[in-house]
Amino acid sequence: TLRFWVGGHNLNTTAYRWLNGNEVTEGWVDEQPDSNESGQCLLISYEGENKTSGLSVCSCNSVHGFICQLSKTPTSTTSTITGPPTADTSHGWCHSYPMLKFLIYIRL
Repeated sequence: TLRFWVGGHNLNTTAYRWLNGNEVTEGWVDEQPDSNESGQCLLISYEGENKTSGLSVCSCNSVHGFICQLSKTPTSTTSTITGPPTADTSHGWCHSYPMLKFLIYIRL
């Protein structure tokens, strides 16, 4: 089962949410999706220098980095996430590029 995290919080909260709106409380999944699963990866990026941003579905073996997986079953525990993910792979980044600044706003 692929679980893609969608990182989202706005200026009024530090909560991160899944696509269905449930809060992410257990942490980010750091599994590498099967590269044969085309069209399953959600790419979210904001590149400050060029002022470009994007949200798109791409092939999991795309050359672009992606930071999330769609979750069919969101997790629930008492722990909370209070900050954005870093390039640390333990926080679920399958790929990260230092030159990209990620600033993501998602209406839930």
